[in-house]
Amino acid sequence: QYAGGKLQRPHWAGVAGPCLALVTREAVKVGGVGLALVMLSEYGRAAATFGLPTDILPLPLEETVSGLQAYALAQIEGADLLHKRRFADGGVLPFRSDYYTGEALLGLIVTGCTEPAMIALTEGLMTRGYGIPEQSHWMAYAACEAAARGLADEALLRRYLSRLMSEIVDNPGYRDRRASTPIACRTEALTRYLCLADARPELCDAGVLASCHRTALENLVIQLEWYDRGQFWKGDEERKVQIDYIQHNATAFLNLWQHEVARMPHRGN
Repeated sequence: QYAGGKLQRPHWAGVAGPCLALVTREAVKVGGVGLALVMLSEYGRAAATFGLPTDILPLPLEETVSGLQAYALAQIEGADLLHKRRFADGGVLPFRSDYYTGEALLGLIVTGCTEPAMIALTEGLMTRGYGIPEQSHWMAYAACEAAARGLADEALLRRYLSRLMSEIVDNPGYRDRRASTPIACRTEALTRYLCLADARPELCDAGVLASCHRTALENLVIQLEWYDRGQFWKGDEERKVQIDYIQHNATAFLNLWQHEVARMPHRGN
């Protein structure tokens, strides 16, 4: 409902059919559109399971998803995405984020988008190693989802994910900041790769998996230094708590738990 209240039609988008933008501070960030898609994907599953209302959005759930997908796809320009626009007139703003491209791809993929332009963009980004120097957990999520759904070349996915995981394992300088979230984001990437191996082992390298598991456990031990009463604070320098600290740290633990459960022998129910 909160996200639905921020959805507006960008009349300048030039998209046939429904198109929706997530507007914050009179601007549209393509990363926010991607995360809205991820949220709506999960809400759709919860609504089907628990009978939750779907009339709290400006359009029916399926049309809302289609409208956000249409906006994200319209931002593909060359080998990347346009990251930020003014909502009033669609003017492209110069701001760029290390996160938005991966977030947008993840949102498109988890909501079932199979547009050739999106697949070509994903493969192009992986070919040139986008996200590897940044140790991008969002690109790890997007690539793993593409792999799980068979949306990109398997050899390319295997190489890309192995390179990205090896970058995180071999260059742990992110720990030196002594802050919970930079470590947690890398742990999310490592543990999402472990979960991919449970579903598609042929796309993962055994040696890389072993090092991912070892490094993830090391990271999680460090992350617990900033945990107390259900929350994670910022780090050594500040015991501030905000939602993204909890989000990334908790998800890292959840990913590992899912991986361990998947490896357990099934006993009855």
